[in-house]
Amino acid sequence: MAGNNKDYIKEIENYIHDIRYVDIVGVSAGFDSYKKDMGKKLTTFDFYLIGRLIKKFTKRMGHGRRFAILEGGYYLPDLGKNVLAFCQGFE
Repeated sequence: MAGNNKDYIKEIENYIHDIRYVDIVGVSAGFDSYKKDMGKKLTTFDFYLIGRLIKKFTKRMGHGRRFAILEGGYYLPDLGKNVLAFCQGFE
């Protein structure tokens, strides 16, 4: 992934666009891509957008089945708000 934050979201959209069916979506939710963490890329709002994108995708699949597992995120002062933002988009 390269470019600005909108490019990251667009890359996800492009990847899932042609997928015709999946039974369930599992997300390895890595928050270390946060702008103040090791990845230095995404904002808190980007995590919300990614969660919402996954939610819309699973609804398009006709079932809405999805789960996420916390995989990373080491900037503790903002980890909670990033996880919450993702969950609000994902719920």
